[in-house]
Amino acid sequence: MTIQKLLPRASLSLLLLGPAVARAEAPPPTAVNAPAVVSGGLTADEVARTAAATSFDVRARAKEREAAEAAVNQAIAGFVPRLSGVARYARLSPINQPALGTLVVAPGATPGLLPPGTPLVAASLAFPVILDQYLTQGTLQIPVSDYLLRLPQALASAKQSRRSAELAEKAAAVRASTDGRVAFYGWAKARWQAAVARQTLAQTQAHLADVRRVAEAGRASQADVLRVESQVAAAELLVTRAETLAKVLG
Repeated sequence: MTIQKLLPRASLSLLLLGPAVARAEAPPPTAVNAPAVVSGGLTADEVARTAAATSFDVRARAKEREAAEAAVNQAIAGFVPRLSGVARYARLSPINQPALGTLVVAPGATPGLLPPGTPLVAASLAFPVILDQYLTQGTLQIPVSDYLLRLPQALASAKQSRRSAELAEKAAAVRASTDGRVAFYGWAKARWQAAVARQTLAQTQAHLADVRRVAEAGRASQADVLRVESQVAAAELLVTRAETLAKVLG
């Protein structure tokens, strides 16, 4: 039974009981244990900002945006020519080179025809062994075909992915803020519903006391008393449910 159903029935019972009830009824009580409104307290905007700042979904979308930005930088780096170099050094073990034979030479003679009587000697034929070996190599790669066919499309795709990640992050932040506002308003609504339920209970209990006095005076029947007692029980149940809901949302 809701609060809106309790109050009209209570008023209808008073009208049926006659003027004596109106004279005996006390002024309606004020709100019982109403939530205090404090200046500078928790607001919906603060809850929305906190929800967006602490949302795991927003953090995940932020990481996806950072990954998309890294992909854009990688696509831009593809336009840079690649320069590579290699430098090597090797030391061979010494070996004894075998002789390949002998040659007849004229020591100190100039090239050309030898004059008669030039002394000739036999010299062994062998190649020298080079133990120290060095290698240096440089390579410059310029992907001309990629500049025309692959790299522009890759860069455009990476930029679109980055834009999509940025929009997904903003959407997650807005969704988290909205959920925070909804939770705040639900919590505030539950607290005020509990306060209204307590006020309704107080009014119903006051009405029960009036009906009992009228019944003692012989102006109301026991059925009227039982009817108002059932309304009090319903109001107590409503208070319990409203307070439980407020504790769960709080």
